[in-house]
Amino acid sequence: PFVEMFVNDEPIGSEVRVEGESAVVNVSVRAPAWMDVDEVRLWINGELHSRHPITMENYQAQIDDEVSLEKDSWVVAEARGDGSLFPVFAKRKVFSIFFSIVSRSFN
Repeated sequence: PFVEMFVNDEPIGSEVRVEGESAVVNVSVRAPAWMDVDEVRLWINGELHSRHPITMENYQAQIDDEVSLEKDSWVVAEARGDGSLFPVFAKRKVFSIFFSIVSRSFN
């Protein structure tokens, strides 16, 4: 899948300055019909923060989540599906697809 992520409207790879202790994370997922993507997970500093079931409509889905950030942090969005990628990859299941890293820092 193609995954786009923004933290407080800043794109992947940005250093984001946050007022207060929370930020808004927007994740957009696009995938062809033959690719099973049914969940987006947000990871903060290597720990699972939240799981978002998604339904692909017109080959795309989006989630928005407000996250608490108590220190300098990094955020990862994981688009996930359990379906087979056959016939593109023969007899293999997709367990997870990692993508989209954003760095973030406090003053």
